[in-house]
Amino acid sequence: MISRICKILILFTLLTISCKNKEKEVTPMWNASNSDIAKWKVDALTKGDTNAYYNLSKDYMDSSYEGFLETALTMANKYEYHLAFSDAYDCLTNVDRKYGEHELKPLNEENRKLAIDMLKRGSQKGNPECQRKLGELYIEGVYLEKDLEKGNKLIKESVKTSS
Repeated sequence: MISRICKILILFTLLTISCKNKEKEVTPMWNASNSDIAKWKVDALTKGDTNAYYNLSKDYMDSSYEGFLETALTMANKYEYHLAFSDAYDCLTNVDRKYGEHELKPLNEENRKLAIDMLKRGSQKGNPECQRKLGELYIEGVYLEKDLEKGNKLIKESVKTSS
């Protein structure tokens, strides 16, 4: 539990340090107003502001992903922000999940391809969540051609990256 909290604090610190707008202060979520949320969305979409995106992602994580997909896709496609790739995948696959059903099954072919593309691109950017999920898809061989070697390699990379 303590090591998990330390990892979260380290991740937050790294995000804050690597942010494009270092002079901006991160507004704590418990003080977030609708105007804060609107400003964060504009800053993320137009400037690629990673602090704003981080705040939005935390706000949406506490609720549904509905409405966050546009921001995640923009941060992934336009700004190639590594965390946005896994968020976009989560937004796409967070539809009507049924117990025992693969998370990609309910998606139409276009959205399934987009979700897998997000995993591939996020994996290339070093996102451990994307690496792990993509590795699992290669091992399962359900929506990608089965490749145990590639799948195991990606999962091992995800463990190294997240350590």
